[in-house]
Amino acid sequence: MYTFNRFVTTALVCLLLASLTGWAQEDYSRSEKLIYETYRAVNKSFEKGKDFYENGNLVKARKEFQDVVERMAEHADAYFFLSQISYKEGKIDEALEEIQQAKDNYKFIAKMKINMHQIMLNQLREQQDDIEERLNSMREAAATATGPQKSKLSAEVTKLEGRTIVNRLNERIPEEEETPADYFYFHGNIFVKQKKYQEAHDQYIEAVRINPKHGDAYNNLASLYYMVKKYSQAMEYLKLAEENGAEVNPKFKQALEQQVKK
Repeated sequence: MYTFNRFVTTALVCLLLASLTGWAQEDYSRSEKLIYETYRAVNKSFEKGKDFYENGNLVKARKEFQDVVERMAEHADAYFFLSQISYKEGKIDEALEEIQQAKDNYKFIAKMKINMHQIMLNQLREQQDDIEERLNSMREAAATATGPQKSKLSAEVTKLEGRTIVNRLNERIPEEEETPADYFYFHGNIFVKQKKYQEAHDQYIEAVRINPKHGDAYNNLASLYYMVKKYSQAMEYLKLAEENGAEVNPKFKQALEQQVKK
């Protein structure tokens, strides 16, 4: 359903960063790095939780994901999985709270990814400036040196020139990631369980806005419109569901087609 190829950590708004004093910026940077290191530390538990979940062992999966969020409260994807586990266990109120935690923290994390990239670039710039300064000093020394000393300095210059990191400095800062469509799709499923159909509809609409190929969200929209007897709109969504690979219930499709013909 939802693939994970991300990252997780935490951050403040860039505008706030720009307004901080030099000391505060340095302290903030240390704090960000600490959170990022925490993410890397909990990733093993997160991956174990995913394996347990995919193999149907919800008890062990929950244990791993709870360990993750206890150690790193901003781990959006761990909350996303916890929400699905609670849903399967019939704990709908818990599932609702956890999916909201996942969505709130994802926005937080998306900013962090950008900030971490910016910090990395700043560090690389400092390293490049240091390399250039050392190179200039060595070149000046090599220009006046003679014999073995000149050869040694020239070799050091060549070695240091090979450490250039200019190409990495040209890397583009990634755009802020949008909360995944599956978060909204699953949020909609929870609302359906609670019979909050308008809220569910709004979540599915957001899911297909983010991912126009989300067949399952189209399928569920078709069901909602069928419930309120808006059969033409339901059929439009059902066609989109089929076009985008959703597994459509043939009995539902037949019933909808009959209503459209009336």
